[in-house]
Amino acid sequence: MGHLAGGVLARRRRRLPEAHLDKRTGVIDKSVAEYWREHYDLSHILRRDWDKGLGKKLEGKIHIYVGDMDNYYLNNAVYLVEEFLERTKDPYYAGEVDYGDRAEHCWNGDHSRPNAYSRLRYHQMFAPKIVERDPEERPAGGGPEELAVLKGSPVPQHLRRRQPKRCATRSTRCRQWRVGPRSGEVRRASTDFPSCARE
Repeated sequence: MGHLAGGVLARRRRRLPEAHLDKRTGVIDKSVAEYWREHYDLSHILRRDWDKGLGKKLEGKIHIYVGDMDNYYLNNAVYLVEEFLERTKDPYYAGEVDYGDRAEHCWNGDHSRPNAYSRLRYHQMFAPKIVERDPEERPAGGGPEELAVLKGSPVPQHLRRRQPKRCATRSTRCRQWRVGPRSGEVRRASTDFPSCARE
């Protein structure tokens, strides 16, 4: 929890983060924990403010994706939020909660690709949902043709991850060849390596 605590906790007069837990003694500062709950606990905020107008603002806009083997066990918190959301009425949340089977932290709802690739296509996964949900949020001329293009649009060039070329003599990636950062050309990383079948 230490890596999460720095940015989201209450501040002292000197504007330094205030610790909610004394790591030496194990004593919890309840005032800091309560501040954290009121300002950053999304589950609590949804429960507290759903009937005060928050539910109407978020209707159809909540999409939660988590791997059921999350590295930080965040899937357990999602189970609790899902229980609350499924019980909502007037309005019903009308969104989705999806779990990736044996998926890790940062799983994003794509059941067909690993995280390393699916994170490059967020626009393909989520922009069509936005357009279908709210016609007012469509771009100018956002009719069915534009939506079809949006669903099938390729990953933008600047987001494509360049993969190192495979060496013809090895089954693993060749350490002496790299892909250039901008142009994509293949070049030698160093002249200190022994000769390779590529040369």
